Amino acid sequence: MPRPYFCKKRQVSEIIRVDHAGEYGAIRIYQGQIAATKDESYKSLFKEMLSHEQKHLDYFAEEIGNSYSRPTILLPLWHVLGYMMGYISAAAGVKTAMLCTEAVEEVIDEHYKNQQPILSDIGMDKLAEQIEQHRQDELNHKNIAIKHGSTEAPMYLALKIIISKLCNFAIFSSKIL
Repeated sequence: MPRPYFCKKRQVSEIIRVDHAGEYGAIRIYQGQIAATKDESYKSLFKEMLSHEQKHLDYFAEEIGNSYSRPTILLPLWHVLGYMMGYISAAAGVKTAMLCTEAVEEVIDEHYKNQQPILSDIGMDKLAEQIEQHRQDELNHKNIAIKHGSTEAPMYLALKIIISKLCNFAIFSSKIL
């Protein structure tokens, strides 16, 4: 039996809200990394990845307006915590900053992949296509992080698990708030 219209609208609204929050958080992470990184070549790399995230955020901000969705009420929290995560990871060293990028982008990749069947099921092919493009950018960021030594960061596995858990908590929280 097909789902009622209001369920589809609610699902789309939730997806847009969470993705908007995630892209906002990613921007704050990169801004924190840029502020703490002393090496100009890495600073430039973070700025490039930041520009991709800004395009993603702009897309979801527009979709919030178009879909009568709303941003999460947790944006002020993600504003502070995202920046702190980026700043602290970069202050600990470039490899730790890259570990942060790898862990965050891995969670986002999985999150975006999980949205694809939902969007296809409710006929939101254009949104699914755009999210897939964003997902490819996120995978590229993850690969850049690995290429630049993320797996060589001190306490790699423990920090990756912690960052992944924090990201999953942010996704869960942004869905309901």
